[in-house]
Amino acid sequence: MSRRTWAFLRPYTSLLVATLIVMIVRAALIAGVAYLVKPVFDRHILVRDLGVVRWAPVLVLVFYSAKATLEYLQAYWMGIIGDGMCRDIRNTLYAHVIDLPLTFFHRTTVPSILSRLLADVTIVQNAAGASLLVMLKDAFSVIALGTLLFYQDWRLALLAVMVLPLAVYPFVHFGRFRRRRIQLEQERLADLAATAHEGLTGNKIVKAFGMSEHEKRRFRDRNEQYYTIRRSVRMMVAASNPIGEMALAVGIAAITAYGGVQLAYERMTVGQLASFFVALALVYEPIKRVARGYIELQGAAGALQRLGRILEEETPEPTHDERPALRVSAGAIEFRGVDFAYDQRAILHDVSFAVAPATTIALVGLSGAGKSTLMDLLAGFLEPTRGTILIDGTDTRSVSRISVRAQIALVTQDVFLFNDTIEANIGYGALGADHTAIVRAAELAELHDVIERLPNGYQTHVGERGIRLSGGERQRIAIARAFLKDAPIVILDEATSALDSATEARLQRSLDRLMMGRTVFVIAHRLSTIQDADRIVVLADGRIVEEGTHASLVARAGEYLRLYRVQFEPREEAAERHLEAPQPAAAAIGRIRKNP
Repeated sequence: MSRRTWAFLRPYTSLLVATLIVMIVRAALIAGVAYLVKPVFDRHILVRDLGVVRWAPVLVLVFYSAKATLEYLQAYWMGIIGDGMCRDIRNTLYAHVIDLPLTFFHRTTVPSILSRLLADVTIVQNAAGASLLVMLKDAFSVIALGTLLFYQDWRLALLAVMVLPLAVYPFVHFGRFRRRRIQLEQERLADLAATAHEGLTGNKIVKAFGMSEHEKRRFRDRNEQYYTIRRSVRMMVAASNPIGEMALAVGIAAITAYGGVQLAYERMTVGQLASFFVALALVYEPIKRVARGYIELQGAAGALQRLGRILEEETPEPTHDERPALRVSAGAIEFRGVDFAYDQRAILHDVSFAVAPATTIALVGLSGAGKSTLMDLLAGFLEPTRGTILIDGTDTRSVSRISVRAQIALVTQDVFLFNDTIEANIGYGALGADHTAIVRAAELAELHDVIERLPNGYQTHVGERGIRLSGGERQRIAIARAFLKDAPIVILDEATSALDSATEARLQRSLDRLMMGRTVFVIAHRLSTIQDADRIVVLADGRIVEEGTHASLVARAGEYLRLYRVQFEPREEAAERHLEAPQPAAAAIGRIRKNP
């Protein structure tokens, strides 16, 4: 048993001990019944003393009542142990995954994580609740009955033991095979889940591009791969039982022949031989069940290995952060020589700038320039490869991560809503907020009137990822969250990108109120939204290339002006240049049509 497995089993030690005691009593009861066959035959049945017959029904009822009670206790208690362990594994695994850095989610698909959280843990649950129960209770039965066999006739018992390795070997061999295959099997299941997830969540795109048949083929291919793995496992498991049966048949034949000779020469009594065969019949089935349980436990061991790989992932922040909490009095922020690299690819290079309290800083640059990465570093989602980030002069690495995030309100372009009510989604960042505060936040986000027109108002369910709402409504819920959090630092990452011009104009007044007196970072591709920023920082290839106000940067005629002209040059000039310039996209499409 691995150290990690024992850690999950330790809370149930007392219940496990009680279960083991019940199993030992049950095994002794079964062995005792097998032993009583000898005196019943020799002293009563063979001498035609039928007095025992009057007591037989009562004894049978007592035996099966006791056996049933013991089996109920062991099954119920082992079920509690197995279910409790898996509950704890799921809780630990989910809590660990939630704390993993964003880089983990960049390289691991959500369906793969869910496969481990649900499918792998279910395998462990089934093994712990059923296979382990069978192995333990039958192992005690084998010990008790094996002892009786040697007591009755050690020669016959040796014959049985000699055949035992032949009967058990197939199960041991296939168990090792099962352990190796379970990891591949679960990986194929994760691929299948990922394919289904993409087809279902991207169903609109699938239909728009007429790719339904393509997605069906992808799913069939992944499903076939999973089926192939499962079929090979089934074949091996199915073969293990007949092979074991044949080995047992050889042993039974040898024991029958030897026992018959012993009986003929009166070296054994009929009762002794009958008792031996009863014990033998009772011991071989438990042996086979123990062997089959071993196969299932090997599958669980493979699943535990997969779970262990996630639990071995290092979390950048401790579960119980003992560092002091960040106290923000003004909201001054400074980046000092910040570098960041992901998978050995440099994203940011020596980024340094300071932000005065209660000012608005706009981050500008082409996609991939590093704007969002810089804000992820500020919020503690990522760790700088080198350099320091300070808030009010305090290094963010010297304070608890949760306290840093408590001082930051974040509104992103990709709004995530939970499958809950509008009220719950607005209040998500401030659990416990009363309805009045939530309504006020919605009013500031220009959302209250929209909500009031809905049949269920604030109790309207938004659906998965807010699918029942428009893009603008989803974004305004995210902005309402920021109002409700009332943090001294605000990050607006394309916060109005999904809004039409009229709604954006109305919402800008609310954003102005939100930004008042706070330190605000604005990431925007539409430069019209950041012209009034106190300072504009221009990023290119992960470096700061320009800083200043809108007017000073335009006058400098550098990177900012180039970006500005792309968006705001007169349409007539743009159209004229478009007609005069080569059009590679159109030419490429023409070539494709000529040479499909």
